[in-house]
Amino acid sequence: MGAVSLRNVSKSFGAVDVIKDVSIDIEDGEFCVLIGPSGSGKSTLLRIIAGLEEASNGTIEIGQRDVTDLEPKERDIAMVFQSYALYPQMTVRENMSFALRLAKRPKEEIKKKIDDVAHMLDLEKLLDRLPKELSGGQRQRVAMGRAIVRNPSVFLFDEPLSNLDAKLRSQVRGEIRDLHQKWNTTSVYVTHDQVEAMTMGQKIVVLRDGRVEQAGTPLELYDLPNSVFVASFIGSPAINLFKAKVSEDARTLLLDNSQKVLPIPGNYPDARGRDVIIGVRPEYLEIVSEDTADALPATVHAVETTGSDTTVICDSPVGQILAASKSRSLLNAGTKIGLKIAEGKALIFDGQTEQRLKPASS
Repeated sequence: MGAVSLRNVSKSFGAVDVIKDVSIDIEDGEFCVLIGPSGSGKSTLLRIIAGLEEASNGTIEIGQRDVTDLEPKERDIAMVFQSYALYPQMTVRENMSFALRLAKRPKEEIKKKIDDVAHMLDLEKLLDRLPKELSGGQRQRVAMGRAIVRNPSVFLFDEPLSNLDAKLRSQVRGEIRDLHQKWNTTSVYVTHDQVEAMTMGQKIVVLRDGRVEQAGTPLELYDLPNSVFVASFIGSPAINLFKAKVSEDARTLLLDNSQKVLPIPGNYPDARGRDVIIGVRPEYLEIVSEDTADALPATVHAVETTGSDTTVICDSPVGQILAASKSRSLLNAGTKIGLKIAEGKALIFDGQTEQRLKPASS
């Protein structure tokens, strides 16, 4: 059993509080991603789970066993580092078997495990090479293989793909996902890349300044972010955010720096007269003619396409707005258009607290 539970975990370095009263439950077999900007505490939290950092307060359980005061080797975890952390003087086979040899496992068992994992990771032809003779992607596979042969209760990944180029990153990301489906071992994965988080995580924990901002499935965080911070951190292209004021009858929005009025997207009677922030994902903006009712007037600034996806960058009375679609666009810079929000797809956040407002049931 590899369930991981953190209860009121805090960590201070001198007078600096890095982790602040964090509580997280990760189910047995779950793939959990810790994400946040630099300095949010995600790598420190992972190192606390591993036992490489001591928590200032709180408890850590792995498999319903209190491991708060245990050494890393006693926690039944295996960690894959950003820097690979391979022994340069050892061959691939020796690197992968090191922990098993240290544990004095039988030679036959070690050989079988190494051969099985090498076959799984396509490392069979590389077993006698030194790390310096490998590419970055191959080194990362060796690091993963070294973790897998130990058959731990929990895998810990500390930004393992950040040193790889875009193509390799996508490939190894798929390999990690496939391995998790095969082994179904609890995994905790640290990244600052929200694409990695969305495509790999069964649960995502968003950290901000050492605290949990929100935890949930990828689509929960994407569709129903608790705050402006989560909304803006999850999603690519980034969510559009602009200020507005709710009318006294709670039926319309007066856009900031504009006389434009739009219908309020939902039933928000408690928001009467309140300053708010509107959030709209780029794919929920339809490009229409400039004189369309209830559409935001805009001017095309630029069109970006990757072949499969198109993003139209627009200048509007509330700032720059992005509209995204799978269709290719024939629009040119300077074209006057309207932007219409898909029904029920706008999010409303309180202008002061930046927390999402929930509509009243109809």
